[in-house]
Amino acid sequence: APARGGEEDIHEEFTCRVMNAEELVSALEAMGRECCVASGRRLPEEYDDDSRSVTSMGSSASRHQSEYIMIGFVGYPNVGKSSTINALLGRKRVGVTSTPGKTKHFQTLIVSDSLMLCDCPGLVFPSVVSSRAEMVCGGILPLNALRDHVSPMELLARRIPRQVFEETYNLVLPDRLPNGKERTYITWQEITAGYAVSRGMLTAGTGQPDHHTTSIKLLRDYVTGKLRFCHAPPGIDDVAAGPVDPSHRTSADQEKAMTLNQAAAAAEAKRVAG
Repeated sequence: APARGGEEDIHEEFTCRVMNAEELVSALEAMGRECCVASGRRLPEEYDDDSRSVTSMGSSASRHQSEYIMIGFVGYPNVGKSSTINALLGRKRVGVTSTPGKTKHFQTLIVSDSLMLCDCPGLVFPSVVSSRAEMVCGGILPLNALRDHVSPMELLARRIPRQVFEETYNLVLPDRLPNGKERTYITWQEITAGYAVSRGMLTAGTGQPDHHTTSIKLLRDYVTGKLRFCHAPPGIDDVAAGPVDPSHRTSADQEKAMTLNQAAAAAEAKRVAG
């Protein structure tokens, strides 16, 4: 049904809701109470002093974890679980970093007399994600220990048009097929070679482009957002990329692109002949 207008109709039109920290804490506690009732557990206020656990010294009563409504934050590494908990508590209580796997152990934090939050280590679900390359590109797996850079770089090359690499890093990359047709996407080897040569990232002895080191740099830029990739939400067609505007290239850039195109054509011809 169409909206009738007014703020009271906002939540009827959408399945998501934006809350501030106080509202979210209240909502979490309300859901926790519903779960307690459904499972037959006692609510926090139903515990009396006599039923509470006693410390090892026997001097004072201490509340056991089971006497709180506990809300656990579970999910992939590096998605903001710890950051969300810090935001809910209003101060930094758990460590955060952009490196996946920062949280090593379960950590419980008391919010109120009845609510406790649990920060959990990141969990990886390989059966849910279609490939390891997607987990690398999604920031789920750390780049420091990455050995196979080929698969995630192939994914990057399929997702991001050539012009984005050129404009982000001020590069000149091959832009034509052997038949003269313009190329929107190029291979990951052409991307890493162009970046490595422009930055002097060459292997010792041979002087060839260091594809592995360059790949790690580009993947890190992708994960952190410097190298942008955007797509439409599910159910909405992506807007087709328009023609590449060559106006940002100088005559020297054009000559360099022609040389790169000729080299790419020669490599392709050699591959086909072989």
